[in-house]
Amino acid sequence: MTHNRKVFFFGVAAASFAVFVSDVAVGACRLPEHPTSGELHDIYRISGSLPLQCMARVQGIDEKTKNALSVRESQCGPTVELDHIRFFPGRDGFSADFARRLGRSVAMLRPVANSILKVGTNAANVKPVGNGGDCTATLIGADLILTAGHCIDTTVNGTTSYVIGKNGAIREAKPSEIATETEAVFDYELSEGCDCVAERVYRVKEVVAFRSGNSKLRAGESIPTEFAILRLTPDEEGKLPDADIPIVPIAARSVAAKEPIAIIQHPNGALKHIGVGARLPTKDDSFLYDTVDTSGGTSGAAILSKAGEIVGLHVLRGCEISGSGSNKAVPVERLLAEESFRKGIGR
Repeated sequence: MTHNRKVFFFGVAAASFAVFVSDVAVGACRLPEHPTSGELHDIYRISGSLPLQCMARVQGIDEKTKNALSVRESQCGPTVELDHIRFFPGRDGFSADFARRLGRSVAMLRPVANSILKVGTNAANVKPVGNGGDCTATLIGADLILTAGHCIDTTVNGTTSYVIGKNGAIREAKPSEIATETEAVFDYELSEGCDCVAERVYRVKEVVAFRSGNSKLRAGESIPTEFAILRLTPDEEGKLPDADIPIVPIAARSVAAKEPIAIIQHPNGALKHIGVGARLPTKDDSFLYDTVDTSGGTSGAAILSKAGEIVGLHVLRGCEISGSGSNKAVPVERLLAEESFRKGIGR
C-alpha cells in the first residue's frame, strides 16, 4: 500500500519520484526569465505544469523538458489534468468561483523551519527533514484542519521520522511530535500575475483526533480508515484561520457513483491545484476515482462535492499513466463512524 504523502530529506525527495528536487528556496517563486537548469526543476517543483499565461515569463523550456519535469506519480492517463487554482476555467460541473472560494480553505503541510525531525530508512542512516510540502489539509473549524492519518505517522512508505531524545540517543518520533513540528501554509498558490500569493502560516499546536494509516484492516474495509484532526496556533497577528478563511463543512454522507468530485491539493509539494472528475461505481463502499490526478503531497486532501462539502479523504495513489488503476479515499461515512473523529469535529 503506497500513500500519497511526500517526505523530503534536506533537498531530496525520500521516495521514487520522477522529479529531481533541487535545493532552492521555494517561498519566493517569481519566475525567472532565463532560468538555469536547476531553476527549471525548482519551477516545476513549486508550480507543476505552468499555465499558458505564465509560460511567456519563462524562456528556454522546451516541450521535452516540460513533459519530463511534469510527470506525476499517480497520473490518471497520459496527460496531466490539474489546473492552478486561480487559472481553473470551470469544468465537469465545478465553476472557477468554486475553485477560488474553496481553495482558500486548503493548506499545504510542511515541516517547520529548523525542525528537530530527522528522516531515514533506519536510525543509523538519517538526514534532517527538508522544507518541501508533505501533505494537504482542509480547514474544518476555527482552528482545526483535517488531513490523512499517515501524514503524521512515524513510518510511511519505508521512511521513518526520528528525534534526538533527552539522553542524546536517536529514537522514533511520535505522531504527536511530528504534528507539532508541522505548519499549515494557506494561500500557497500562483497569482494571476504568475507569482506567489503571500502565504498565511499557522503552526500545529496539538493532535485532536488521529487514526494511523498503518492501522490494520477491519471487517469490510478495503483500505484503513485513517485521519488526523489537528489544532493550529494563531498566526503572528494572533488571528485564527477562520478570521478570513472559510470553514469547509463535512457532509453527512458521500456522493453516489458517477457523481462529480473535486480535489484541491498541493501535488508534489507544488502550489495549489484543482483536479475534477467523478466517483467510480464499486460493489462495496470503496471510494475510487480514475480521472483526478494526484501526486506526493496530495495525501490528506478533501474530496469535495458540488455542494462544497467534504465527502471523503484522499489517502492512496493507484492511477497509472497507462490509464489503468485508480486513486482511493476514505468515504465520509467511515470517518463519521469513528467516535474520536465525531468528538474531534464536535458532533
